[in-house]
Amino acid sequence: GAVYTGRPVYSNEPLAVGIAPTRVVLSYERVLFYNTSVGLRLGYAFLGEGPTLPAGAEFVPYSVELAARYWLGGDPFARSGLRPFVLLGAGVAEHDLSFKLRVREDPQVPYGQGGNDLEQTLNVWKRAGDAFLSIGAGAMYPFTESFGAVLEASACQAFPFSATVVSASAGLRMGIK
Repeated sequence: GAVYTGRPVYSNEPLAVGIAPTRVVLSYERVLFYNTSVGLRLGYAFLGEGPTLPAGAEFVPYSVELAARYWLGGDPFARSGLRPFVLLGAGVAEHDLSFKLRVREDPQVPYGQGGNDLEQTLNVWKRAGDAFLSIGAGAMYPFTESFGAVLEASACQAFPFSATVVSASAGLRMGIK
């Protein structure tokens, strides 16, 4: 529960995988051409906020994304059945990532934090963002002419505080004519 201020040595730790916030998203999408659409997503992270460092900026749970989808197949909105797509997106969001990391203290440096073992496993939180670029793919299955289910997987690169975030989403889409 304390902020780590020890002096670790490089120990060739493998790439870490962690859990990011869970978001609820509301979106609006418009078909521009027979197989291309553009949408705006507004989101709110309600699970997964990490601790904030003393005098650090608080986590911002809101997100905004502008995404373009290319729907595969001939005239995808004129036919029934599965409608696959690929997407590109850009937006603003923060991601608090949680993972475990093993560190080894440098015995050559005086302790900056008393009570640390020579080797220990830490619960690490990394705040990534503020902006991101994303790429992904998914599919929509229409139940009616204006209502369907959507599954999507995407990878986004957050910057300037870097992290690669892979996410999956499921939802319902409703068309309004």
